[in-house]
Amino acid sequence: MKQSILLVLGSILLLCGCQKEPMIRLSEAKQSEINAKINQDKLKNSDELATDVNTSFDSSTFTAYDESQLFEDISQFLIAQTNQLIKLTNQSHSFSMYMDYVDGGLGLIQMREVNGDTVNNKYYSWNSQQLIQLANDKTSMFPINHLNDVSENPITEMVLLQAPLKKGTSWQAADGVEATITNLYKEITLATGTFEDVIEVTYSSSDYEIHYYYAKNYGVVAIWQIPLSESEQQQYWQASEIVVNSKITQTLDIYRPDENDLGKVVLDKIDLSWQTNDQITTLYTQLFQTLGWIAENVQVNAISLNNDVLNIDFSSGVVAAMNQHPATEVGVIPAMVQTLSNHFGVKKIFLSVNGLGLLPDSLPYPDGGIWIVNE
Repeated sequence: MKQSILLVLGSILLLCGCQKEPMIRLSEAKQSEINAKINQDKLKNSDELATDVNTSFDSSTFTAYDESQLFEDISQFLIAQTNQLIKLTNQSHSFSMYMDYVDGGLGLIQMREVNGDTVNNKYYSWNSQQLIQLANDKTSMFPINHLNDVSENPITEMVLLQAPLKKGTSWQAADGVEATITNLYKEITLATGTFEDVIEVTYSSSDYEIHYYYAKNYGVVAIWQIPLSESEQQQYWQASEIVVNSKITQTLDIYRPDENDLGKVVLDKIDLSWQTNDQITTLYTQLFQTLGWIAENVQVNAISLNNDVLNIDFSSGVVAAMNQHPATEVGVIPAMVQTLSNHFGVKKIFLSVNGLGLLPDSLPYPDGGIWIVNE
């Protein structure tokens, strides 16, 4: 395996839809801090570090179970709860993770990794025996659910956990990477609090030894990387921030009507907030209403991508609502089409109302009802 394990593992947190109460005890001060953050309306820049967090730790201070201990349910160690924001920090850098979508029927998770202005989607699958990181490069700034597409061709990149969940279980995690459960802990104490029932997995390659700590109903809360070269330093990562019952807010690119040249558009940005498994139709209804392109009584009914054409269907009254905007449909439709093109990476947009092609009042109806984005 040519890349270091850290490149495969170091920027992941694994999420599941488990609804059990997390077994974590926080100090009153830390709990108050977290509760205050729950209602935040914007995600902090992921490069902003909590200066009071010391990310190094000594695993010899953790309380281990005896060697007969067995954890039964691998799904409790996938990661986190729905609507949970986690930040991992190593004192010089940090990144945040949030679960966009989870599908228990498919056994798939789609996570969002926010690293400064960069967003990446990560995909994971699980069953009763394994937790797997999948090889997939589908990424979108807008929270688009890719799980059905991923399920059609799931490719294993790395096996992160393997049953039985007991000390000594070993497996080949990936090409050139061996994994072993090296300890089960009754509790471990980190900067953010004390976590109960934690699995330590050691991943070993010719270049690195990395210890991952999977906390029950939280997932990866700490990482200890030991390079085999004496010229490199050890690295410690740990969860510096855990926000439960949280929305995530991202700044997204959108296009607005050009006030000085109707029919033309200008690039702009807008903040949008959502929670795990929010429907994409709900999010676009929220976005378009915020922009004033549709009225409160108009909804996005459906969005689908067929080959290279994006279909977006509205409820009745959308054209009248567009023409209430100062730019009218002459400005709103080009801005909407360009925004959708940017979000979905397509050039052809079919706008419809209750399944029938959207008929503008003044703009000519495009060929086949398909609006084509100009380069």
